[in-house]
Amino acid sequence: MSTHQPASYICPFCSFLSGKENGFNRKEDTVYQNDFATALIAPEWWVNNPGSVLILPNEHREDIYEIEN
Repeated sequence: MSTHQPASYICPFCSFLSGKENGFNRKEDTVYQNDFATALIAPEWWVNNPGSVLILPNEHREDIYEIEN
């Protein structure tokens, strides 16, 4: 598998899913989780964002095309 991330890169999503809160999201933000994906309330600190849900694959993927059907 090819990668574009630097060797020292720490994925913030993988870090969050492993239980480390990152200052933007807390475990209480999780609204759904199964074996494949986790849905959480996205931070409202983004400009013009009234709130939304962010869906993450539970395993690291560099881009959406690496997600299996």
